[in-house]
Amino acid sequence: MMNQNKRPICVTGCGSSGTAYISAVLRTCGLDVPHEKMGADGIASWLLAPGTPDTLPGFDDFPARPIVLHQVRHPLRAVSTFQRTDGKHWDYIYRHMPTITPDMPLIERCMRYWVEWNDMAAGLAEWTYRVETVCEWANWKRFCLTLQRHGLVDKRHLALGVPVNVNSKPKPGWYRELSWADLVAADGALARVIMGMGRKYGYAI
Repeated sequence: MMNQNKRPICVTGCGSSGTAYISAVLRTCGLDVPHEKMGADGIASWLLAPGTPDTLPGFDDFPARPIVLHQVRHPLRAVSTFQRTDGKHWDYIYRHMPTITPDMPLIERCMRYWVEWNDMAAGLAEWTYRVETVCEWANWKRFCLTLQRHGLVDKRHLALGVPVNVNSKPKPGWYRELSWADLVAADGALARVIMGMGRKYGYAI
């Protein structure tokens, strides 16, 4: 049953940026915000970033427009992890990002995806925050108030108990950790764009 008294929550960003984790945080604190499906209070999913009607299923059922937050993760970690993305999700990306094609080298695809998908998500959002620091006190308070769920502020202790690796796959070698040198070798100009965006988001690069 939809929460008819609150604006729905939409947390989005790039894939591999911790939307499963933030969904677990919100659910632990008592909100029905599942990962990649609509709940009574909203949804956390990277698939929503294009912001088109076909990518925002379920929001028409709410009487008010969603509160959109843009979640980011350190670019090296996000780009590295996104190498494991399967063909079905790449097909979804190709439909919404004509600048990316299947014949591009994998690392370049992941880099370009990170830049353009984050730009789309930021264009929808009321606030961009780093997933690594969302539970720090000042950020947690802003997070809760931006979501218009003031009662969450006092539940920070519950959020701190959620494992940060909630969606990890403990298989050695399942993807290769990338360095800045790897990104520069793949596309130097694009690597510099990523570094600049990372600094803008508050990462030490």
